[in-house]
Amino acid sequence: MKFRPRMAVGAVAVTVAAIVTVPLTTEAAPTPGPDSLIEAVSPARSVYGLHDSAGHTMDTLKVVTDPTTPGRFLGVYHWLSSGTYNVGVATSTDLRTWTYKRTVDTSASQPTLAFSPAPKNGPILADEASSSSHLRFKYWTTVSGFLGTAAAYKTYDAPKTLSSCAEGTPDIRTVTYASSTSTISSGSTITVGHHYFANCDTDREAVGTLTNFGTWKTAAAPATDDALTAAGAPGKHGDRDVFSYGGRNWQLFEGSVNTDKASFTMGDWRNFLYDGTTARQVSVRTAGGSTSFANPSTTVATVDGVPSLIVTQFLPSQAAAPGESGELIYWNPLTQATPTPSPTPTVTASPTGGRVTKVQTARTVR
Repeated sequence: MKFRPRMAVGAVAVTVAAIVTVPLTTEAAPTPGPDSLIEAVSPARSVYGLHDSAGHTMDTLKVVTDPTTPGRFLGVYHWLSSGTYNVGVATSTDLRTWTYKRTVDTSASQPTLAFSPAPKNGPILADEASSSSHLRFKYWTTVSGFLGTAAAYKTYDAPKTLSSCAEGTPDIRTVTYASSTSTISSGSTITVGHHYFANCDTDREAVGTLTNFGTWKTAAAPATDDALTAAGAPGKHGDRDVFSYGGRNWQLFEGSVNTDKASFTMGDWRNFLYDGTTARQVSVRTAGGSTSFANPSTTVATVDGVPSLIVTQFLPSQAAAPGESGELIYWNPLTQATPTPSPTPTVTASPTGGRVTKVQTARTVR
């Protein structure tokens, strides 16, 4: 907007008096809550119906940063081909396009990925093996071998202990070594969240530990199930992921809002955020208004130079808006900066005298 000199009727115009400079200051906006980081899906920071470069769907994608290559992301996911689920790995530098590298497991689904402590950085894959629906773990000694042609250095199939029917949907929460001389086979402890098919009737939550890549122990997590039920998920409690934000640990779950097992569909899944004590439903807002969100995963990472929360969700066709079904990836910055005008303008006298006011800012004012 341009400010013009005011002219008195019948008088000669008088020119410039002063220049008023209003600098912009950048003040930190309130840190967004974890709910808003999950609920907001910006068109500029999201991709629907994600596929890799080979044309595979990237269902139940888990994204991690590559500890060996700055700026590169690794993603593990599954796709269905001729009735068989396959688990693949792909790489990306922008989260939008993904280059397929290889198939790392077959007859398996819903994978997750973590690494042994630096400097080893050995990839640890966990997934749900289709045969008898149990947890499977694989370990590679290097990222290059994982992305290349190397076979897994170790594989462990965990016995079902909480349900004779099914245990799966793992998320790896911690990987610790007892000392600097520890290896994956000696001195390692991996903490894993998963679900089990309680009484072969409904899905419930559990947490287990894999020690030395050869000993598996797990236990039900009834407090978590109680919190999810109280928050509005009386049905199945399934996949989840954990992230740290604001000095706290959070878990993002899928929970079914349908208590009738006979009529359950994939359209019944919703997101629930759990802080370790209480849970609450979060409402993801897509452009088209999809209502069901399954297999959520979360990763805190730097995206385009900005610390962000990366979220992936599977949008079932039963409740997806047109063009939105399949795997969704989106990300939101952990902090935001809001430019605000300084409350006190700086006034500089014009060398020519007169009455013009000019506003100078860091952006064009129209």
